[in-house]
Amino acid sequence: MKKVFLMALVVMASASFNVAFAAKKKKKDNGKQPVVAPVVLATSSDSLSYVAGKSMTNGLLPFLKQQHGIDSTGMADFVRGLKDMLDAGDDPKIKAYSAGMSIGA
Repeated sequence: MKKVFLMALVVMASASFNVAFAAKKKKKDNGKQPVVAPVVLATSSDSLSYVAGKSMTNGLLPFLKQQHGIDSTGMADFVRGLKDMLDAGDDPKIKAYSAGMSIGA
């Protein structure tokens, strides 16, 4: 039961991070960092999602660096790829392409 709750929390936080990042990206500041609007937490679900997402992303860069050799200069490309895969849903062509990219790496 604990594993199921943890997985649900991870999925929910991941989705929240993606939606929050995409919705709050307003403009670029000198082409370096996106400027984001303040976070509004209206419900307890919003709060839980925000905290889980914030907690996960504090460790994202070290994970990417350790597991994949990606540093902060590659984050825009990482986010673009993550968003593309999430937007693709269950498209079999995208799944096959992703599998080829993973194996090729």
